[in-house]
Amino acid sequence: MTSKDVLEFLKKNDLCVLATASLEGKPEAAVLVYTIQNNFQMYVFTETNTRKYPNIKENNQVALVIGGLKNDPTVQLDGKVCALYGKEARAAKEYTLNIHPEWKDYFESPAGVWFRIAPFWLRYSDFGKQPPEIFETAI
Repeated sequence: MTSKDVLEFLKKNDLCVLATASLEGKPEAAVLVYTIQNNFQMYVFTETNTRKYPNIKENNQVALVIGGLKNDPTVQLDGKVCALYGKEARAAKEYTLNIHPEWKDYFESPAGVWFRIAPFWLRYSDFGKQPPEIFETAI
């Protein structure tokens, strides 16, 4: 297992569970559509009326889980998130729409905000194999 193999696994998926916490430590988790670039930078979109939005604004540390259904491999990621505006937000939207054109109407929400997640740690686990395949790395 290599970082390139993990990247290909992440590109084959499109849903993640994003975990955030407020500065007081109150947790929140939500399922989101994501896209990922070759440098492991990820884009997600949410609206300002969600619980995760103020958490992200207060605390830029997030965790994500991808996969893990029905004995599928799982990737856990820790990263830092930042809001995108202007040209960066338009680029994130364009990149994501090239992969997920079916989400076009949702991405037009006036209350929407684009975020980039820069992972700094990941762990790939496949417990469907014997012995289990585990790959962990800093990014």
